[in-house]
Amino acid sequence: MKFVKFSMLALTLGLFLASCGGGESTESENADTVIEAPAPIIEEPAAPVIDTTAPVVDTTVVPAP
Repeated sequence: MKFVKFSMLALTLGLFLASCGGGESTESENADTVIEAPAPIIEEPAAPVIDTTAPVVDTTVVPAP
């Protein structure tokens, strides 16, 4: 009968230690911090369309006086 009591005590202690994790913590140390959502993706506006059909004006030529 003494062996059965000892076995039940050992089983109970083993289950207790298994449920408590044996003192090891799987949580991170900063568990109380707020996790921020990733920043939203902002698309930049498209570059303005250049009209290539218009004639090019040469501004480097200075008219003679």
